Amino acid sequence: MNLLIIFALYAMGIFVMAAVWRRTIRGYIVVAVGAAVVLALMELYKRFLGAPGEGLGGVTLLLWAEFGAIVFVGTFIVLLPRTNRSGFECVYCGYDLRGLADQQPGVTRLSDVTCPECGMQQAPARPLPGARHGKTKSAPGQTPGGAGQEHQHGHTSDQTPGQG
Repeated sequence: MNLLIIFALYAMGIFVMAAVWRRTIRGYIVVAVGAAVVLALMELYKRFLGAPGEGLGGVTLLLWAEFGAIVFVGTFIVLLPRTNRSGFECVYCGYDLRGLADQQPGVTRLSDVTCPECGMQQAPARPLPGARHGKTKSAPGQTPGGAGQEHQHGHTSDQTPGQG
């Protein structure tokens, strides 16, 4: 039973290193060396501890499963993208811009935003989450499309907030 824990911990160590160094040559090397170590263990077992003519015995089968897991899962992890960007970060400094749709009136697209962190205007024209699609937000007291339309707080443009 202790042998199974060692194999699981070894594979997890390879997977963690592959995740840390994903999309780099170091990550591919970690997976390749990790798989080569399992193949070397398999060969050592066959030469020194295995019974003649054993074929696919218990330990050999376990080592093949370990090899397959390290190669396939490790390669999958190495091929994952390096960042989990949502697409709403500043293209220059990486600052998260998702909350700006609620804070700045009239902002519905990422191209309308100036990054508060670095001051750069954003290039892509992607809608921000939380912004009303098809309508532009307006500052209090301004009417986006004419009199009588409701603003975000349920007041019409003909009413002041105190008349409610």
